[in-house]
Amino acid sequence: MANLLTVPPLLTVQPPLAAGGDALASAAAACRAGNGEVGAFYLSDDLSLLDLAVVLGPEVEPRRCWEMLFLTAVAFGDTVGAIAPPEMAVHYRWPDRLLINGAGVGRVRLAMAADLDKEGTPHWLAIGLKVRVQPDDEGAEPGVYLDRTTLANEGAVELTVIDWAEAFARHFLVWIHSWEESGFKRIHEIWWGRHDPKAESFTWQQEGKSRSGRPFGLDEHGSLLVQEEGAAMTLVQPGSLLGPQGELAG
Repeated sequence: MANLLTVPPLLTVQPPLAAGGDALASAAAACRAGNGEVGAFYLSDDLSLLDLAVVLGPEVEPRRCWEMLFLTAVAFGDTVGAIAPPEMAVHYRWPDRLLINGAGVGRVRLAMAADLDKEGTPHWLAIGLKVRVQPDDEGAEPGVYLDRTTLANEGAVELTVIDWAEAFARHFLVWIHSWEESGFKRIHEIWWGRHDPKAESFTWQQEGKSRSGRPFGLDEHGSLLVQEEGAAMTLVQPGSLLGPQGELAG
């Protein structure tokens, strides 16, 4: 399926993934093996799931690399606005969740090298997007689970994974260019403007203990400001949620 893609010249479509292949895992594996070409664009062959990844050339410190998480979410939101029916409202839940009309539809993913070069930047970075496009033939009927949905269930019935991947690629590069020229400020504003209004609390693990509080906003790099009851404001960094393989857990 990937060989049917038409993407901007700055991206290079990779060979189709093996059945059941994971786009971000494939991109990260190539990077770890020293074959991570900047601009490499991976796409799963699953016709019901938009599972893609892009290899980036990080030139900033790790905390700024996390800005790509929010940039990707904003690019997905613009993609929905450009090709989907107007009744599809996009919201985000920190740090990586994507919602359509209040129900979860997917997430942004990130994998980053743990080791840094002499400039203090990661040796590689890959960003991923995983969104449910069509209902699973073997899954529950639409509406059974009120907290999750698919793009087709919300009205984008005729749009295929290829349609979504091509449109996303265009919007993603527009935002990459904006970020390079103007920084994170505009992305920050748009992301927080679409923050899920129902997300009145946030729970996370720190040093083996569960903590929770009310989200109040993002700092200048995308970390979440949380007000814990009876405590001072806490800053939760996306990097604190990294799994053992350098990928965003969850």
